[in-house]
Amino acid sequence: MSGKPEWIYKSGGKFFYANGDNLTTEVQSQFAQNAEAVAQQSIQKNSWKQSSDNTPFGMSATAWKANNSWEHYTPKFESISRAKAVGEVYYVLSLPNVSGLFKKDLNSDEEHRIFHKDQIDIAEIRHHPKSKYIAASLRNKDNAHIVVMSNHKFDYKILTDGDVFDSSPSWDQEHGTSILYQSSGIGRDEDGYYAGRTPSSIEQICVKTGEHQTLLEDAEHDLLAPQTDAEGNLYFIRRPMENSNRKLPLHKVALETILIPFRIAKTAYLVVDSISKLTRKKPLANLGPEDKPQQPQKWKNIKGVMVDLSKTKSPKGEDEASIVPHSWKLIKRLKDGSEQVLKTALLDFDVRHDGAILASDGRKILSIIGGKTQTLLKTDGIADEVRWM
Repeated sequence: MSGKPEWIYKSGGKFFYANGDNLTTEVQSQFAQNAEAVAQQSIQKNSWKQSSDNTPFGMSATAWKANNSWEHYTPKFESISRAKAVGEVYYVLSLPNVSGLFKKDLNSDEEHRIFHKDQIDIAEIRHHPKSKYIAASLRNKDNAHIVVMSNHKFDYKILTDGDVFDSSPSWDQEHGTSILYQSSGIGRDEDGYYAGRTPSSIEQICVKTGEHQTLLEDAEHDLLAPQTDAEGNLYFIRRPMENSNRKLPLHKVALETILIPFRIAKTAYLVVDSISKLTRKKPLANLGPEDKPQQPQKWKNIKGVMVDLSKTKSPKGEDEASIVPHSWKLIKRLKDGSEQVLKTALLDFDVRHDGAILASDGRKILSIIGGKTQTLLKTDGIADEVRWM
């Protein structure tokens, strides 16, 4: 490891490390590779013996199962964090219904499995820089709650509760005894089904006492990924709140009315086309001898909001558009309540104790230090999590 700033990032379910010269290396998990190899060998050798649930013959249904999708047996890096020792990292590997916490020394390439469990969905880990604890978001259907976990065994304590979605935890760097996180209340209809959510507010909870307080809320905006520096300044991403109940302008109402018959016809065609694929083993209509070209992905769920990638535009002087709109703003809020907009169109960031920022707009990874922004790397995929080492 060099003396220059080093960092890690996650993109497309893969994990990468960048040294002080910003040269990147993909971080591999031997456990994930071994588990995937066993599953693929079992599929190849025993495909005719597969049971009705598509679980490969001889493969334990409780170890890294993939919900009847063994053909896509690829554990993904769900979240990453630096560890206490220099050059060590923690990460969560996930498949549907299974999460595992691992630790790795990037110098020796030695990996240690802390746990992997069925029916556990852990995300967004943050290791405390001076202790043996890890903050994380524990998800369950519509809800998520903040937990603090041991960094060497399967043991955790739930800190928040209720019909809420609590996520993006980080340790308060000023005092080191509290966890900051974003929180949305869940709205339900009379039958108990999910009906919407409140804007994400910034909350803080003391790990020792359980004392809780709301630091900041905004009825018109989501406040995301709260973090502090050593001086107690607050950093977060502010984005407009999506309001599913908002009224459409009159001209859009008229357009939607005109399009109803066409959408009904399209739905009917898709139903008949699906039946044709099942019975005739081919689509209702073919484009020709070649396969139908794949359309580029237009929508992506980023931090709980579906973002239309086709509408992102490049600012002047930049070659590529950011993944999220410029209405997503990185804010620095000082103790006196004054605020500064540090950067727009960011989807993730990490604040060092001295206020140095590592950030991602999805396609580029940036550093923001002393008011100066520098592009560190252009990524092939969408870099959705960045962390200082």
